Order: sequence, then structure tokens, then C-alpha cells
Amino acid sequence: MTRTSSPSGALLLGPLRRGIDGLDDALLLILAGRRRLVAIAAEVKQRRGLPVRDLDRESRILARGQGLARRLGLPSDLAHGQLTPGHRRCLSTARACT
Repeated sequence: MTRTSSPSGALLLGPLRRGIDGLDDALLLILAGRRRLVAIAAEVKQRRGLPVRDLDRESRILARGQGLARRLGLPSDLAHGQLTPGHRRCLSTARACT
């Protein structure tokens, strides 16, 4: 009998899976909140006649995210994958991020 198929393994897996599901939900809620803020920032920039893209800011966001990922023992490209594509999609137009 494997550890997960034993009664004690099944008892352990339930709470672990609920914890994973809760973290997955939290990640999506955080990403949705970030997306809304990026859209608002893009609208403010457009109203003020500022360029929507700020390459220096994008570089700082990415470097900060990669540094945090490394400190947490995660691959630094994870930060790139989470911060860059959504950020660039939202920068195309403010309406695309709402």
C-alpha cells in the first residue's frame, strides 16, 4: 500500500490539497488585483499625455521580482513569466485590462 492510498495518507492529503487550492485562489485574486491597478495606471497616463510604457519601470519590476524569487528559492524566470506578459498585455490598451 502506498502512503497516499493508506487511510492515514488520505487524511493527510485532504488538508494539503485544500491548502494548495486556497493558495491557488489567492494567487489568482492577487493577479486580478494587479491587473486592475495596471489598467488604472495606464488610464491615468493616457489622460495626462504620458507614454503608457515606461521601460525603466518595467526593468525595475522585473529585477525586483526576480530577486524576490531567488530569495524565496524559486526560479527567477517564474517572476518573469508572472510579471512581464500580463504587464505587457495591459499596456497595449487600458481597456484590455478591465
